[in-house]
Amino acid sequence: MAISQRDRRVLKLTGIVVPIVLVVIGAVYMRIRIVSETKSNASLAAAITNVEDARGRLQEARQKKQAVLQRYQNKAPSLSSYLDEQARAEKLDVMDHNDRAEVKIGKRYVERHHVMHLKKSGMLGIAKFMERIASSQHPLAFTRLNIRKRSGEQDLYDVELGVSAYDRAEASSSAAGPGKADGGAP
Repeated sequence: MAISQRDRRVLKLTGIVVPIVLVVIGAVYMRIRIVSETKSNASLAAAITNVEDARGRLQEARQKKQAVLQRYQNKAPSLSSYLDEQARAEKLDVMDHNDRAEVKIGKRYVERHHVMHLKKSGMLGIAKFMERIASSQHPLAFTRLNIRKRSGEQDLYDVELGVSAYDRAEASSSAAGPGKADGGAP
């Protein structure tokens, strides 16, 4: 069976067109793959950069957590005697002390609250007293401050001051075990 002239031309044309079409399809496919891989590599590079950036933030967070835990290692002394001693150091006249009952804060912390009254105190002495308390190595915080100016007397004030001490409850910290989230510090 002989192939006609027309069929030979169609075969030749098909023999030329089909490989060209296959090469074009292969090139388009490769281009799509390259673009896809480039995007994938870019997203992986961004993820690696984020992880590297997060290392610094994580280290900083660990240091802050360690500083907080270190501060709670220093258990606050008896508030009435400690505050009285600090007030005497600044020559402040303490009228009375009033301890409140301990309050549990979460599972890991206990708050001891103390209210004291200072009579006829100068503002400089009050500020230095508060600075001594705030800069101590104990976990203490001012929770109440009421200052009343004494009428007719210059730079003399009556002060009601509330101070709270926060202690880490030892029994609950050992019961928590490893892997559990640390409760937030007050």
